[in-house]
Amino acid sequence: MSEKLEVIKDILNSPGHVFFGSISDEGEVSQDVADAEPYFKWLVSRVEELENEIENLKSDYKNANHFQNLFEQQNKRYKQALEEIENDINGNAEGLDAESYLKEAKEIAHEALEGSE
Repeated sequence: MSEKLEVIKDILNSPGHVFFGSISDEGEVSQDVADAEPYFKWLVSRVEELENEIENLKSDYKNANHFQNLFEQQNKRYKQALEEIENDINGNAEGLDAESYLKEAKEIAHEALEGSE
């Protein structure tokens, strides 16, 4: 929890201490922490919610980076497989009949999809 939030909690836990001047709707002046207690409690609650949200966002960011890396690796495998198939089409497949070529291309594509390199 942040240092400022801890200070606010300390003030909240010190009823009777003077901390600031405030005027109620009825025009009464008060400097007691207890008069501002609902506001402090809301503030503390909100800060805690935001801190939790920040932690969740950090976790989401790490997960997103992890998946981005996986997708980049996957795309690299697919690109390599397509390049290998293209190279076969452009000269390396001479002497292969269509059925053999398609079988080889299928194996290359299957390896890329399975994650084998």
